[in-house]
This record gives sequence, structure tokens and C-alpha cells, in this order.
Amino acid sequence: MITTTPEMRTAVVGVESPGAARGGSQLAEWNVIMAAAIMILLPPVAVIIVMQRWFVKGLIETEK
Repeated sequence: MITTTPEMRTAVVGVESPGAARGGSQLAEWNVIMAAAIMILLPPVAVIIVMQRWFVKGLIETEK
């Protein structure tokens, strides 16, 4: 995805920002990075769990 402003970047790209080395003097805040990664991961996992029944049903059933 291409954006023209930093405010419009995706969440995954935004997670990289706190982890980027800032002149080598600051350490990455891994607790913040991991918390953000979990928050980003939750919606896709929830969709997979909710839609799993219909996905498997579509694979098994044949059109008659």
C-alpha cells in the first residue's frame, strides 16, 4: 500500500516505528511492540474462527 502521509500508514508498518533504532542510543520497547502485534493479530484471528464453519462447509459440499 502506498500512502502520501505518515498518518495514513497501515498498522503493521506503524509497529515498526517504536522498534526502529533512534540513533543507536535508545533500545526498542519490546513490550509495546509485542502488545501492538497482538492487537493487530486479533481481528484476523477472530474472523477466521467465526468463518471457519462456513469455509469448511463450502469445501465439503458439492453443488447438486
